[in-house]
Amino acid sequence: MRLRAAPLAPHVVMIDGKPVTLDEKTTAYTVRVDDRPPVTVEVSHDRERYELASGLDPQVPHVVQVTREAEAFAGVHELLGIDLAHGGQFLPPRPRPLRIEVVGDSISCGYGVLGSDAHCPFTYATERATAAYGARLGRALDADVTTICWSGRGVLRNYDGGATGTMPELFERTLPADPPVPWSFDGAPAPDAVIVNLGTNDFLGASGRPLDLAAFEDAYVRFMRHVRDVYPKAFVFLVTSPMLKGETAGIARERLEHVVARRTGEGDTRIELIPLEPEKPTATWGCDSHPDAEMNGRMAARLEPVIRARLRP
Repeated sequence: MRLRAAPLAPHVVMIDGKPVTLDEKTTAYTVRVDDRPPVTVEVSHDRERYELASGLDPQVPHVVQVTREAEAFAGVHELLGIDLAHGGQFLPPRPRPLRIEVVGDSISCGYGVLGSDAHCPFTYATERATAAYGARLGRALDADVTTICWSGRGVLRNYDGGATGTMPELFERTLPADPPVPWSFDGAPAPDAVIVNLGTNDFLGASGRPLDLAAFEDAYVRFMRHVRDVYPKAFVFLVTSPMLKGETAGIARERLEHVVARRTGEGDTRIELIPLEPEKPTATWGCDSHPDAEMNGRMAARLEPVIRARLRP
């Protein structure tokens, strides 16, 4: 693989409304070849060539899957090409029965999923998109999965309390970096299912300032209208946040129920709410109290039968 990665000099990013200095020189890619165990490739700015596989039988087809594990603020990476051994050729990928799109925040990005406990800070080394519930769900359903996520972003407001760069805004972009380039919804295959996992930062952020619940609900409804406009045939699944607790979790769930009811009243019959609150005695946490790998597995297991029943792949 030939890949040009953005430089990773020590840099400050805003995570959960706080400036965090990241001093890591590489970001991870996970490589899966056929049924072999996955291998991690560390990508850096000072390299452009990475071996993905060797010693493959040239008489049979092989499937190579490469996934970037770090989210958007690790910088833009440009795929320059894939080089094959002499005589090798590219074959069309096997069509999968389903396409799933996940729209979310740090939970959907796999933030801290490899962390040892709730107290470790964010690092690229502990973030794994392939260990998050969306990727696990894709493997269970044999689906192609696209994840659109950014830590700290919300529907009405972000964790830092700001109202710019929310997920409904980033949903429109090909790349999140400035200047923004609009995504062509007409030019790409549409998903069969869209999973929306948003609201954690709206409720937990803004330094504790009260959330305007009516405005949050209205913003969510507007976003769901737009998702329906660009994906007229997709089934849309709203999910509750496993990071919200107690009364806050109940209020958030009630508002999502309102969103579904309002959209159903407007004629959208392919929208549904799936609760993802963890069972408190068995909840396990990664860095900064985000769901760890085990908990992401349970989240995927909760979603799988519902999506399978609705879409019948």
